[in-house]
Amino acid sequence: MILILDFGHDWLAFGAVEGGKSHWRRVAAGTSAFRAWRRVQREFGCDRRSPTGVAVVLRERREGAPPVPWSTVRQAVAMGNTLAFAWGAPVAAVVAPAGEKPEALAVLAVQALAKAKTGDWVQAAYSGEPHITQPKKLQ
Repeated sequence: MILILDFGHDWLAFGAVEGGKSHWRRVAAGTSAFRAWRRVQREFGCDRRSPTGVAVVLRERREGAPPVPWSTVRQAVAMGNTLAFAWGAPVAAVVAPAGEKPEALAVLAVQALAKAKTGDWVQAAYSGEPHITQPKKLQ
């Protein structure tokens, strides 16, 4: 089974791909990723066996829409790397257009993990554009 992490503006989505079929569970943002993961891991069977790979979705920015928050991207990358390390499984980044459907993400994840090696890490690329424009006053 392959685990897919797709975190967005207001959701944390977890996907499981096995035997050519995918199953998804979306959780509202505001919960920590690991707490949300605990809710769905039994459903995906990860309490009985470890996934063979982890795919982290990195969404491209949609024209006119704000990017996925940097903290959300870092959370997905950290979780993907951590779970892959703990399971001794490869991890891969899946760069996907904004709005890509879950079924297409599953195909992209399988393709990306076919090239991934255990011990490699996913990294998020920072655009370098600051989001803080005014210094904050220290209290």
